[in-house]
Amino acid sequence: MTGKAKSLAQKTREAREAHDLLMARAIALYQQEQQKPVHEKRKGLRTILNHNTLRNLANGGRSKADFNATKAWLTQAEEKNIVGIVKEYGEWGFPVTHRRLKELVDEVCRTRLGDKFLGPPLGIKTGWCSQSYFK
Repeated sequence: MTGKAKSLAQKTREAREAHDLLMARAIALYQQEQQKPVHEKRKGLRTILNHNTLRNLANGGRSKADFNATKAWLTQAEEKNIVGIVKEYGEWGFPVTHRRLKELVDEVCRTRLGDKFLGPPLGIKTGWCSQSYFK
């Protein structure tokens, strides 16, 4: 069955998720290997992975994707909620414009953050949806 071609952003996102999964597995194996007694031979880090990144993550550091997720306007649950609303409007035959999407996101952010949500002037910037989640 044929499907819709994936956007470059989607391909990049999937590659990053696969990379993060492999890094998590490598960290677990590395930590397991380091638990061996000193007199046993330990395997070192392979050159396939960046050894500094692997070491930092093994010592409890955060990945770049995790850090950037903390800076996002919406949580993952809120993102799914917004996407559900957009799909529902589409099923009704009312396509959501960028302006309406911005209003929905501003409303969600103001509900969660209250007075702390200042954002760019008057909420999130207008080009937000074209450069983040909705590619």
